[in-house]
Amino acid sequence: MMSHNDSVPIVVGVDVGGPKKGFHAVAIREGDIFDTFVTLDAGEVVAWCRRLGAFSVGIDAPCRWSRTGRARPCERALAAEGLHAFATPRRSVGERHPFYRWMRNGAELYRLLTPHYQLFEG
Repeated sequence: MMSHNDSVPIVVGVDVGGPKKGFHAVAIREGDIFDTFVTLDAGEVVAWCRRLGAFSVGIDAPCRWSRTGRARPCERALAAEGLHAFATPRRSVGERHPFYRWMRNGAELYRLLTPHYQLFEG
């Protein structure tokens, strides 16, 4: 039998850092912290989300590289609302510049999550 709490969706938020910081994740159910997880490995984040049966996963990193090298439309929309976000570069820049290591970690997390969670498109 499923208890009330077992039927309430768990959502996960992941803060993405570079190779030394890794990933800091929190699972929330009914507005309360249900669990936390810290790791350097994107695959371990995915396994943790799946073990929890997470309904959705929010990632604090861009899901795609810029096609133009300029801020993406979503980044411009955030700026128009007064919210700062790092502009996402083209893949060629992101893959070679040390600052963007955290974005590369985020890209790896998205790649590993994609078979299990659909990217929100709207």
